[in-house]
Amino acid sequence: KNSSAFSLMELLTVIILLSILLSAASFGFLIVLKTWGSQDKAAEIREDVRQGVEKMLRDLRLAKDIRVADDSIRYTVRESGVDNNYIFYLYHPSDPWDTTYTQTVYQLKKAALSGDIGGTFVDGAGTIYVKEVKPPPTSDLSLSGHVITIDLTVAKYDETFHLRERIRPRNLYL
Repeated sequence: KNSSAFSLMELLTVIILLSILLSAASFGFLIVLKTWGSQDKAAEIREDVRQGVEKMLRDLRLAKDIRVADDSIRYTVRESGVDNNYIFYLYHPSDPWDTTYTQTVYQLKKAALSGDIGGTFVDGAGTIYVKEVKPPPTSDLSLSGHVITIDLTVAKYDETFHLRERIRPRNLYL
C-alpha cells in the first residue's frame, strides 16, 4: 500500500533535532542576556564614578588652599565671602580615621572641617561622592606642584573600573 504518513522513527528524529536546536538557541540567548547585564553593570559603575569625580573636580577647581596627606585632600574654598574648609577622605565603618586600610572597599566622602584647613571632622560624616573605592595603594589622592591627581579604582558587581583625573585649581595660593 502507498502510505503518506510519517514513521515513528522519522517523528523521533525530528523531535530530537528540534530539541537540540532549541537548546542551542536558548543557550545562546542566555549568554547574550548575561553579557548585556554585565555591560549594564559596568556602565552603572562608570557613570557613578564619573559623576562623583566630576563633583570633586568642580569643588577642587575653586580651592584657594590645598593640603594632601594620609590619603585625603583638605582644601579651602571662598563661599559667599567666607572661607570654608573641607576634606575628601576614604571611609569604612570598620576602620577608624587615620589608620591603615584593612577593608576591601571604601566610600569617598566630603566633610566640613571645623576650624581651619588643619581642623577636625566627625569620622563618617559628610556626603558620599563615590562608593566601592579600593583602598590605597590601588587608589590615590595626591598633590604634585599645583596639580591634584585623583586616581580611583572602584570594584562593584565583580566589575572593576579605574579613573584617573588631574586638575589644577584656579585660585590656588601655594
